Parts: sequence; C-alpha cells; structure tokens
Amino acid sequence: DLADWLNIEQVGLYNFRPAVRPVPLDVHVQGFPGKHYCPRMATMNKPAYDAIKSYSPYQPVLIFVSSRRQTRLTALDLISFCATEDNPKQWLQMAEAELDGLLDHVGEPNLKLTLAFGIGLHHAGLQERDRKVVEELFVNQKIQVLIATSTLAWGVNFPAHLVVVKGTEFFDPKTRRYVDFPITDVLQMMGRAGRPQFDDKGVACIFVHDVKKDFYKKFLYEPFPVESNLLQVLADHLNAEMVSGTITSKQSALDYLTWTYFFRRLVMNPSYYDLADTGHEELTKFLSSLVNQALVDLEMSGCIAFDEDGRSIIACTYGRIASYYYLNHKTMRVFSDLLSASSSNSEVLQTLCEAHEYEELPVRHNEDSLNKQLAEQLGVEVPDLSFDCPHTKARLLLHAHFSHAKLPCSDYFTDTKSVLDQALRILQAMVDVVADQGWMATALRCMHLVQMCVQACWYEKSSLMLLPHLDSDEAVSAMATAKLSIKANGIGAAPANGNNDGAGGRGRRQHRPQQKQHTSSAITLNSVSCLAELLHAYDTDSRSVRELLNTVVGSHRVSSVTDVLDILPIVDVRLRLMTSDDNATAVNGDGTSAAAGRGNARSRDVACMPLGRRPSDEHWLRVGCEQECTLSVQLHRHQAGHKRPESRAYAPRFSKVKNEGWFLAVGEADTGELLALKRIGFFHGQQTANVSLCSPEKPGRHIYTLYVMSDTYLGLDLQYDFGIEALA
Repeated sequence: DLADWLNIEQVGLYNFRPAVRPVPLDVHVQGFPGKHYCPRMATMNKPAYDAIKSYSPYQPVLIFVSSRRQTRLTALDLISFCATEDNPKQWLQMAEAELDGLLDHVGEPNLKLTLAFGIGLHHAGLQERDRKVVEELFVNQKIQVLIATSTLAWGVNFPAHLVVVKGTEFFDPKTRRYVDFPITDVLQMMGRAGRPQFDDKGVACIFVHDVKKDFYKKFLYEPFPVESNLLQVLADHLNAEMVSGTITSKQSALDYLTWTYFFRRLVMNPSYYDLADTGHEELTKFLSSLVNQALVDLEMSGCIAFDEDGRSIIACTYGRIASYYYLNHKTMRVFSDLLSASSSNSEVLQTLCEAHEYEELPVRHNEDSLNKQLAEQLGVEVPDLSFDCPHTKARLLLHAHFSHAKLPCSDYFTDTKSVLDQALRILQAMVDVVADQGWMATALRCMHLVQMCVQACWYEKSSLMLLPHLDSDEAVSAMATAKLSIKANGIGAAPANGNNDGAGGRGRRQHRPQQKQHTSSAITLNSVSCLAELLHAYDTDSRSVRELLNTVVGSHRVSSVTDVLDILPIVDVRLRLMTSDDNATAVNGDGTSAAAGRGNARSRDVACMPLGRRPSDEHWLRVGCEQECTLSVQLHRHQAGHKRPESRAYAPRFSKVKNEGWFLAVGEADTGELLALKRIGFFHGQQTANVSLCSPEKPGRHIYTLYVMSDTYLGLDLQYDFGIEALA
C-alpha cells in the first residue's frame, strides 16, 4: 500500500528478512508469563544473563529496557548473578586504577556501582558528562555490557554482538497504562546486533509477554502493515492546507482526504479506524463526519471562518500563526481564552504553560510527590489535585529555571530542556497573537518572558545577574553601592532603566545615568544598578569598570565578566518618519539634530522626550488623518570589545544555541494599543528596518513610542517617544 501510494512500481519494491544484511542475524523470541509488568520484567533478568553467557560471553552486549528505572534494576540483578561466579568483574576490561580515576568524575551513584562490574547505564536522565564516559568505555570495549532505554537505538550507533530486548512494552503516562513499542522500534533495536568489521553473525533475543510471542514471531519475519496516524492530527493538517490555499471548502477537504495514505489504509483495514462498512455511502458519511468535526474544532480555536455561503473556508490569523509555528490549534484556543489586554506577567507565564504542546511532557511514576516538594521549595501555589498534570510540571520547571533552583532528580534536567525547546516557539506565536489584537502591554510582557527563558532570570531581578559571578543578590547589592568614576568627557545615554521596570506597558526608558559630579574629565556614577549602565560605562572606560569588578568579584574572576561585556550589543537608534507625499522628518534617539529629508521634504530637529513630558510645539510631527506612514528605524550595533561579532548570543543556561534578534514595536501608551510589530535578526554595524504605520483617524496630538526589544537579553531594551499631530 505504501509503495502504491508513493507510485513505486514493483521493480523498486523490496522486502528483506533479518538474515539479509551485511552481518546475518539470528533472532530468538522468548515469551514470559505474568499479568503484572514489574514482576514479569524481574523474571527476564536471569534469562538475559544466561543469553550473555551463551551467545556473547566475551563480546559487547546491548540490553534495551523500557525505562530509566529498569536500567538500574536490571544492572543490579546482573551484578548479583555475576557475584556468584569465580570472576565477578568478568565484564570489566580495564585496570582498577584507571577505572577509579574515571569514577571520580561520575556523578550518578548507581552508575559508579555498575561500572565497577563492567556494566554501563545509558538514558536521558544522566548528565551529559556521565553519558559521554559510558559511551567511550563501551565503544572502546572497556565495559562489555550496556543497558539502555530504547531511545539509544535511534540516537547513537553503538552496535554489539548480542542485543537483548528486555520487554516490548513501556508505560504511557498520557493513557496511564503499558503499551507496546512500535514494531519499527523493535526492529531498530534488533538492528544494533552484529558488527560488520568484527562479527560473522549477530544475535538478537526478544523477551516478550507470552501472549504476544506468536505476534512477534510472525511480524518480525513478514511485512508489517503500516497504518496511518493522520486522524490524530487531522485538524492541524487541514489548517495548514487551508493556510496554503490547497483547501478552500468542505468538498476540497474531502477530496484532499482521498489522496492521503490514510484513505488507502481505511479501505484496506477499516476496523483499525473504527469503520464498520466500506460501502460507498458509509465511507462518504464517515469521511464527512471526520472533516466536519475537524472544521468545527478549527473554528472553535479561531483558526478558520466560514464565508456567508457556509461552504467556503477562510484561513484566519490564528490559523496562519499556528501553521507558521507548527502549533496545535488547541494552543490557539488557549491563547484566545487566557490572554487579554491586561494580562499580568504571571498570567502570561501560566498561558505559556497551558499550551497543548506540553501535553506530552512526561509525568512519571511518583513524580506527583516530587512536583509537590518542588512547588513548596519554590513557593508556588498549585491545586492539590494537579501535581500529576504535565502543565503544572511545565510551570514548576520554568519557575525553577528562572530561580536557579535545585531540581529533585536528574530526569527533571532533561524535562526542563524539553520545556525550553518548545517555549520560544510558543512565545513567538503569543507575541503575534497579542499583536494582532493590538495589546501593547501584553506583547511587551511576552517579549520579557522570551528574555527570561533565554537568560534564566526573573524579569523583576537586576539585569546584572546575567553576568557570571554577579548572579547573586549580594553581588548586585555590592554593585549598587559602589561608585564608579569614568575618565571621559561624558558617556552616552544608557538605554535601560536600572530596575527593569516595564509594568503597565511603558517598557524601559532611555535615560542618562545619575551623576554625582560632572566635569570635562570624569563622571562619577552613584551606583551601577543595571546591565546597560555597566555596559555603557565599560564601553567608555573599561579600566575603571575592571577596577570596580575587581573589588566585587575578585581579580581572578574579572576576565570572565569582561569577556561577556566584550560581546554584548550596544545599539544606537535614529528614526525617520516618512509619509506618502515623500515628506520626511528625522528623529535622533539621543536627542541630537536630525538630517534633512529627501526630495522636497522639510525636516525638523526632534529631541527624544523625557519620561512623562509632552513635546513642545515645534517637536510635533504633523501628518494628515489616516495617512500611511513609514517609520524608518536606523540601527547601529557595536560591541565594547574587539572580538569578531557573532550571531550566537550569550545564554549559558539556555538549552540550545540562541541567535541574537530584536523586536521593533510601535504603540501608543495612553491607549495601550500596539500599532505595529517587526522582527529583525542579528546584525552588526548599520541596519535599517521600515515599520508601516497609519496616522490617527481623528485630528489631535498623540504620543507614539518605539520599543526596541531584545529577544535574548534582559536590560538592554530601548524606548523612544515621539509626538504625532494628526491634521484634518
């Protein structure tokens, strides 16, 4: 069926038995009785030990199990069996002295114990350093046995002479029951048996529940039908096709289904998809019900709308956002239900955690009690009955990430990485959703949450905590009480205020640092309370900043701080407002004079307004009502140090590489309306971005604000106010 669907002729279709491979494979399937999973797994340990002794007494062995707990239990049982032998450490192929040196660098206690007997453990819950040690020892054949979870079969190529698949079921936390591995996973595990450069054959032992023995014996040697999983995500697939224009009506959605592999398998195996009869009428009714339900779900999520005729389908903004960011349509429904113009920081964080993408976050056995302990440790209020909820776990892991809190077990490190991997994509979609609604304050809070996730720091904390060795309240207090004398004629305006105060949608205000005295040769700052102040001071007089850091963090740590200051972005902004009649007025972010406009346009000098102060008459930019305007944002980025600029941002606590980027948002603070949003990627030197605007509908004066928001760093955002006077 799959070959026919892909239009592959008989000439290109092949089916290989396990023995038809570079190294022939002997497969042994053994059944074990027992209704309950854990006791049945325990009965497999002695046969696994016997299989090693029989088929691979001196060659590498891989044992695949279903969970991290089973890796430990299996290893301990194998050690107990080895203890009865004359040589209990028969699987260890290295000197004790060499092993002791390695064990000093291993953090997992159980792994230390098993490695001493030549048995390695490998699962996602191990720290990266421990995993690397195990992998090197096994590849170099210094340990003979490696017990791993099934993910190793796909992730890393570690072939062995013998593979033991100890159980073909795993616990699915979503359904709260044990389910079978996909047959492809079992085949992949078996495929690790046999090393082309060393073995003339490989051996695979498959231990299964006895009632499934015949099933595995049949389908390991015969072609296994591939079924479709389209029904589980049908609504999202239809949404993507509607956004692309492939589907425009219910009928075209039905036509689309008939071209899918799902339709081909539906006819061949109807009972698998709960279809009673494959007659034309029943089949049409079944497909219509699937399409209708998917369209209803998408409409409830705000992703699509029906035209007046009730047949034509229109893709809405929410649907386009979900398709662009590969999000489930239910996440759009969560955004619609929970976000508002007045959403607080905690409400935005809660909305992120309620995203449907976190439904798959595993809550393992007994982790509800660990979640409760973590909530008490963090001081987070959580309903008693929700500690086994994946959304609650996501919320707790993000709180711990921002607070640098100690996690209860190694599994939570892996889970935190999974949460962060999804977070930025979801938050970018949240920014687009609230921008479409015109909610300026909520959009800024979403951007702040992006910064928090990348830098692992609460927005309310000092932005100095982004720097190494300054990530404590004591170090920040020391910086705040220190006086810094800068030997220069003056320093430019620092682009952020000291306490990261962006509540109420006002964002951060460009300002000059407070000065105790100001002469032509020196400026003395009363305190250094934020990253922007320190960065601008370092850019002006690096020696004085180094002396200050020497007193706060110690001489041996100064270089690690300045290495970061050397690469942080320092951005200057100049604005030019252009209208459709080609008139242009230039606005310098630092309050200096602007250059003349192009063509016959007239220009005026416009100063950046202080916080809470309205511009004088000559500083208003006069345009017609409802006139199309373009705000040309000219950005100049440089660094304090001389290192080569890189797009990779400084984010030591983030789960993967993050490239620097920026949001440009224009809003009106008095009404709280977001008027325009634009993203720009990494740049160095000069960069110009044009933001399209429309002047107010009614005559009058309005204060517009440009926010230049980093998508990476806290405390480096910029804000510029300018006045627009709409003329009738």
